[in-house]
Parts: sequence; C-alpha cells; structure tokens
Amino acid sequence: MGKNVQEEKLKIPASLTELDAILDTTEQMMEPTGASMRTVKAVQLSIEEIFVNICSYAYPEDYAGEKDCEIIWQLSQQEGSAKMSVWLKDRGTPFDPLDREDPDTTLAIKDRGEGGMGLFMVKQYMDRVSYEYKDSQNVVFIEKEWQLDI
Repeated sequence: MGKNVQEEKLKIPASLTELDAILDTTEQMMEPTGASMRTVKAVQLSIEEIFVNICSYAYPEDYAGEKDCEIIWQLSQQEGSAKMSVWLKDRGTPFDPLDREDPDTTLAIKDRGEGGMGLFMVKQYMDRVSYEYKDSQNVVFIEKEWQLDI
C-alpha cells in the first residue's frame, strides 16, 4: 500500500464560535481510518485546548489587526498505520505555551499553581508537540499516530 495523504486548511476568526467546525473537521478526517473514538477524542481535545488558548490569550485587547487562526490538518496513511499532524497558527503576541514546567500532579489540586493542566494533557495525549515562532506567527504543532485495523 502506498502513502495516502489528505490535507485540510481553515483560516478562521480566533473565536470560540468556530470550535464546532474545527472539531467536526477533525472527526470527519479521522473517522474513515477506523481510528478509535478514544484516539479521535484525544486529538480533538488537544486541538480544542490550543485553540481556546489562542482565542483567550494570543491577541491583546488593543490589537488592531485581524484576530485569526489558521489550522492545517494533514492525515497520512501507510502500511497499517495512520498519522494526524496539525498546525495551529496565529499572529498574536509571541508566546511559547510549552515553555513552562508541567504541573506537579502528585499535589492536591488546591495546592497546584493555576493553569497548565490543559497543555500537560496535550503533551500526554499526543506523540509529538512543538512550538516555534516563524514568519511573525506562533505555530503549535501536534501529531498522533495509530494502527489501522486491516
């Protein structure tokens, strides 16, 4: 079996009203591969966490430009496995969400610092997570691989 690659792109306002379209696109791309619901939900939750952070924190209130986000999904299938790669890009304030220590999950919730659990979960769910600031954009990359039932 040769390599099969499918790509989707969305450039949308950085608004929570766009979340359903993002999650639907993810599911529609992954479902035909036979990915388990657990795998689909892990990818969706990871994308949701990053997108909500972009909507909430990327653009300062006085930002004069277009508050948008570009999402690129790339699904590749080959020899019994599939891989979903996703890039989330915004032109907001440069910020590396991975540049903070993971929360200490041995502490009681009330004893932990505020925030950080969402990105910690993304790192647990995904096989690869990275950040770069390139071409005046924040770019968060996530990737998940799974075996296909053949």
